[in-house]
Amino acid sequence: MCSLSIASLNVNGLTTPKKRGIILQKLRKENIQLALLQETHLNDQEHEKLKKLGFRNTYYSSYKQGRKRGVAILISNKTNFETDKVIKGKDGQYIIVKGRMGDAVLTIVNVYAPPESDKQFFKSLFNVIAVEAEGILICGGDFNVSLNFGLDTTSVHKHKKTVTKFVKISIEELGLIDVWRILNPHKKDYTHYSASHKVHSRIDYFFISKSDIGRVEECKIEGADVSDHNILHMKINILNRKKQTTWRLNVGILNTEANIKDIKTDIKQYLEENDNGAVDPTVLWDTLKAVMRGKLIAKTTWLRKNRNKMYEEYSKKLKELEQQVIHIMNCTRKQCSKDLQVSKDSLENINTSSHFVF
Repeated sequence: MCSLSIASLNVNGLTTPKKRGIILQKLRKENIQLALLQETHLNDQEHEKLKKLGFRNTYYSSYKQGRKRGVAILISNKTNFETDKVIKGKDGQYIIVKGRMGDAVLTIVNVYAPPESDKQFFKSLFNVIAVEAEGILICGGDFNVSLNFGLDTTSVHKHKKTVTKFVKISIEELGLIDVWRILNPHKKDYTHYSASHKVHSRIDYFFISKSDIGRVEECKIEGADVSDHNILHMKINILNRKKQTTWRLNVGILNTEANIKDIKTDIKQYLEENDNGAVDPTVLWDTLKAVMRGKLIAKTTWLRKNRNKMYEEYSKKLKELEQQVIHIMNCTRKQCSKDLQVSKDSLENINTSSHFVF
């Protein structure tokens, strides 16, 4: 098996046999191998019943105080999956399963963030992901935030700005990407409609590592035919393409005092926010490494993009000056020739520096 078919859906309750039958029949009909379900509203005993309906590899986290929340990861009986570790978040808000499909190592994360979820919940979630993630990371679910106000919601009011900003920064620091948005950079589409507020929003996501974007075969938002949320569907190739190597710091980023200062500030800020004496030092260290790796990758990417932008600008200017030299009178050709040489020198400097830094 090389292509894995995955679905994420907020089911808005699976408390009746009829609703469970409709949802699971749809998953089987569409040959979904891995399903991430949110808001199951089931207790542990009821979650166990899902194993008898074609998904014996079912992992879940239940809400203990009533019929709300609840998340479940369902793996089809037709899919050969070996479980290594299961991590349950409290109160039915997330479940993490680590295991193998053939030679592929997978970390599967299913998240339901209730509307009232605060920064602390997401900080705890992303810290666990940073420590536990290995192999191919597949993180999906209902995050209840719209990451792009201009594209992901029809609301005219900016709600939960602080939480949304924190989620965006955390995703970037972990080196993750919003798969659907990467494939549809300017498109407006939504996964939930709030009838009470008359607002469409895209609040359901798949996140994977940037390095795995080449594995994605498709990611699409389907209809809301069995719930008040749309199904998010992704196909991903899990064949091992090459041996993974240890990430290494691009030492060129340490050539400027400004970058060194930024790194020191980031480390200090992280320790001030997280080193409260209650966190195991090993977990703190592993999480810090993951966070700093994400920040350094983002910084290096920004520097590379900035260099490429400068190169394009000077290339354009060089071409314009070349045309001017061809067509202008001799009296001003000398000055244009000087400008032309300046542009060439600038391009050469950019290329020379890039060999060292990037």
